[in-house]
Amino acid sequence: MVELINLKMKAIAFEDLSFVERLPREIIWKIFEETPDCILNFRQTSRVLKCFVDEYAVQSISPNLKLDCKMKITMQNYVYYVKRQVYDYDLMDSLRECIGCRVKEVDIVYCEHRFREISIMLKGKKFKRMVFVVATLSDYVAKYIMKFNVVHNNDHLSLIMHKVSVSDPVNILLELSSRFKSLEIKQGYIKKNDNAYLFGLKSVDWAPIILDMFSRRLDKLFMVNTWRIQLSNKDVDILKERLPNIGKKVWFATLYFFPWQPDLEYVCNDHKVKVFNGFVSIIHRSREHELTATHI
Repeated sequence: MVELINLKMKAIAFEDLSFVERLPREIIWKIFEETPDCILNFRQTSRVLKCFVDEYAVQSISPNLKLDCKMKITMQNYVYYVKRQVYDYDLMDSLRECIGCRVKEVDIVYCEHRFREISIMLKGKKFKRMVFVVATLSDYVAKYIMKFNVVHNNDHLSLIMHKVSVSDPVNILLELSSRFKSLEIKQGYIKKNDNAYLFGLKSVDWAPIILDMFSRRLDKLFMVNTWRIQLSNKDVDILKERLPNIGKKVWFATLYFFPWQPDLEYVCNDHKVKVFNGFVSIIHRSREHELTATHI
C-alpha cells in the first residue's frame, strides 16, 4: 500500500505542487494529528494530499485514548443515589469498540475490584505491554495477572506494589518468568513495616531464584525496592559469573543490595557487568540502548 502511494507521488511533477503539498511528510502528518476532524477535507483537496492521507491512515500509529466522565450537580436538592456496583455491560462492549485494534500498552492502576469489568472491556484485544499498579499483591491479583497474559499474550509486565501477601512469592516470580519476556518489579516504601523486603522475601538467597527466572522465557529483569532487598555479596558474585553464560542475551539490573561491593566495570561473554554505588547490572552489549526494563 505504502509503495503504491509513493509511486503515485513520484508521477506528479514537483513544480506543479502547491507550497503545502511540498512540505515534508512528517510535517503534514503532524498537521493531520492536530486537526483530525479535517482529514477528510484534506483528502478531497488534491491528489497529493489524498496520497498523504492514505499513507497516514495505514501507518502503525497508536493514538492515546483518554476517557473522561464528569457529572455536574447544579441543584443539591435533586440528587439521585445509585448503586455503585451496577455495570451496564452494553456500555463495556461499546467502550471496547472505541478502543480500536492497535493497543500498545494497558495500564491497570488500583483496580483490584474491577478485574471482571476490565476483562470484558479488553476482550479480543492484543497488546504487548501491561502495567499493574496495586496496593497489595495478593494471590487473587496474581491469578488475574496470569489470566490477562493468557488471554492477551503480553511480552512485558510492569508490576508496581506496596505490600505482598501471596502465599508463595518465589513460585509467583517463577510463574511470571515463564509467561513474560520482560519484567519490571517495583515495591514502594512501607512505613514501619519490618517485612518491607522485595516480594516480602527477607531470609532468602536471591541468586538461585534470579538464575531460575532467566532459565525460563524471561530475558529481561529490573527490580527496585525503595526500602531494601536482601541481595548479598555472595549473590552478586554468583550472578556476575553465571548470568553472562546462561545462553541468552541478558538484560538485568537491580538497586539497593547490601553490603555494597567496590565499584567495578568489565565485559564477560559480550555482557557488560557493572557494580556502582549500590547498583548492579549485567546487560548484553547489543541491548545497552535499552535504558530501562520498560523498553522493548
